[in-house]
Amino acid sequence: GEGEGEGEGEGEGEGEGVVDEFTAAVCDLWAQEPTALAMGASQREANTAVILPDEETAWLLGMPATGDGWFTIEVPDWMTIVHLSTQQGVVIEVQGGESFSEQTANGSCPDAAITDQRWAFHEWGAYQVRVVEGAPSEVWFALVKE
Repeated sequence: GEGEGEGEGEGEGEGEGVVDEFTAAVCDLWAQEPTALAMGASQREANTAVILPDEETAWLLGMPATGDGWFTIEVPDWMTIVHLSTQQGVVIEVQGGESFSEQTANGSCPDAAITDQRWAFHEWGAYQVRVVEGAPSEVWFALVKE
C-alpha cells in the first residue's frame, strides 16, 4: 500500500498509529502556538515546569544545557488515562505512571512526526517526567485526557 516501508525501523511493527478523537485533538494542538516553559535539570527541580493535561494547550519545554530534562504533570483525577504526545525520537520516563500502549506515530497527522502513547495515572497528584538527554533543545508536548 501507500507509504509502506518508510520510517527508521524504530518501532516493533506498530508504526501505523491510532486515528481517533484524541490523536485528532493532538494534531489540532500541533498547529497552534505552544506555551513555552523551561524544564528542571533534576527530579528535584521538576516543578519548574508544571503541566496539566489540557485539550487547549500545547507545550514547548526547554531542555537544560546538559543532561536530562524534568517536568511535572499535575493529574487532577483518579484513574486518568492521558495521551502523551511528543516529537518522534524523544525518550521519556513517567515516574509512577503506567504506560497503557506502545509509543506509536500519531495516525491523525502522520506528517507531523509526533507520537501517541496512552499513560494511566491511578491517583491524582504530581508525576515527574524525565526527558532523556539527546532530545531537541526545545521539546514539543501535548497531553490530552480521555
